Amino acid sequence: MSTQTDGAPVGAGARVGRIAQNVAALLRLRFQDARADVKSSFRGLAMGAAFGLAAIVLALLALPVLITMVVLILSMYLPAWAAAGIVLAVMLVAVGGLFLFARSRLRWKGPSLPQDLKADWEAIRERLEERR
Repeated sequence: MSTQTDGAPVGAGARVGRIAQNVAALLRLRFQDARADVKSSFRGLAMGAAFGLAAIVLALLALPVLITMVVLILSMYLPAWAAAGIVLAVMLVAVGGLFLFARSRLRWKGPSLPQDLKADWEAIRERLEERR
């Protein structure tokens, strides 16, 4: 039997109680560390999302400037109205192509479950008729 610091013997129940307290304290510390890690991760994600959103906003604001620059460059060689018309035509063709591509990707084919169930039912019926 071991003894306490004052020399009195320590029983098994006291040891188990101390172990349970130590395990509980360890678990509390682990959960506090995990909570701090999660907070830190969320803070990092929030900052990343904010900077990403700022980059998207700046890119969207830069797009008209880019288009204006292209029109101004073309207007050095063509009349301004023709340069703007060419840029507009190119943009409309790009929009149309992107729209058609998106429409082909988003076309809904409908659920195949009724056809699948019908095919399963036909297969079951054929099997039952073969057994007769």
